[in-house]
Amino acid sequence: MARWHRSGTSRVGAFGVFDVLAHEVRRDDGDPARRIHTLETPLEWCNVVPITPSGDVVLIRLHRFGIDAPSLEIPGGLIDPGEQPIDAARRELREESGYESDEVSPLGVVHANPALQPTRLHMFVARNCRPAPGGQQLDELEDCEVVLVPLSEIDALLRRGEITHALVWTAFHALRVQ
Repeated sequence: MARWHRSGTSRVGAFGVFDVLAHEVRRDDGDPARRIHTLETPLEWCNVVPITPSGDVVLIRLHRFGIDAPSLEIPGGLIDPGEQPIDAARRELREESGYESDEVSPLGVVHANPALQPTRLHMFVARNCRPAPGGQQLDELEDCEVVLVPLSEIDALLRRGEITHALVWTAFHALRVQ
C-alpha cells in the first residue's frame, strides 16, 4: 500500500465550530499531487452513558441543526483546553441533563470521523446518577429535554431508529463490550 504525504496545507474557511483545510497530498509511488479537504475541529470530545440506581438511562432530546430535527442522545460535548476528559464528562452530564454521579469510568476512545477530522471521542459510563442541585445548566443553543429510559429498552430504541447519532451508538456498543 502506498503512503500519502501532505506537501502543503492552507485554511480555506473558518466557521466557528470548524475550519476547512485544503491539503496537497501525494503518494510515495510518484502519482501526481491531489487536493483534499479536511475539517479542523476541537480535538477532544466526550460523551457519557448516565445510568440511575434503578437502571434508567438518562437521555436528552435536543434539536440538531445538521438534521434540522430533534435527536435522542446521551450528554456530551467538547473537552475544554486543559480539562481532563473525565471532568468534561462530569460537566456535560450535569449541564445537559441536570444529573451527577460519583461513579464515572471510561469506556474507551474512538476517532469520531477519521476520514475528515482528527477529533477523538472519549466515552464514559456514569453509574448511580442522581439529580444535581440546581438542575440543568444549558448553553444558549441548547434546549435539552430529559428522557429516562430503562437500560433494557435501549437496544429497541436503536433498532427502531429512535437513536440515530453514530457516536451515541458507539458509546452504547462500548458499554456492551465492557
